[in-house]
Amino acid sequence: FVSAVAPYFGPETARAFVEGWIYTPHFPQAVFVWEGDQVCEVLYPTPYPVRVPFRKRYVSGRESQSELDMGSPRQRDTSPEEILSVEVDPDTLTPYWGPRYSYPLSVRGRVGPNPFTQYLYINIAGLREVRLYDATGRLVGSSFPSSREVPLSWELPFLPAGVYWLWVEGDGGVRTFPLVREP
Repeated sequence: FVSAVAPYFGPETARAFVEGWIYTPHFPQAVFVWEGDQVCEVLYPTPYPVRVPFRKRYVSGRESQSELDMGSPRQRDTSPEEILSVEVDPDTLTPYWGPRYSYPLSVRGRVGPNPFTQYLYINIAGLREVRLYDATGRLVGSSFPSSREVPLSWELPFLPAGVYWLWVEGDGGVRTFPLVREP
């Protein structure tokens, strides 16, 4: 394996990768330390010579993706706007990073963006069920999240513009949020 990947990554990186991932007793881990809603420091207790994707979702509904260098023991990331969540290596299904997702402390219990157009992100601790009602009280949509770890990304392009009420059940009980759907 080392011989096969050495031409692409270099012999030192290939050996360090094999040593870290196969012979070291711990999987790579990321630890998140938040300073408000816009600054996240990512610490690696055991550095690995690997770069992984780092996705940020913002309260505004915008997303950005960059890379984290897991070979550095710590990286500080400052964002231009409030963060809804961060994900380390979001497109990989292997359970290496633990935790893979993190949220600013003040974000637990946030729904955004508001007003929204097509997507709505719902970040409630222990999210179990979500219902959306129009201004007359008629149920227009519901969802049962498949994962309690990440914000629910709910696609709602079929909704007409207007005022809605979001009913959310999570670990802290039931909460409601007024929302506006823009055209």
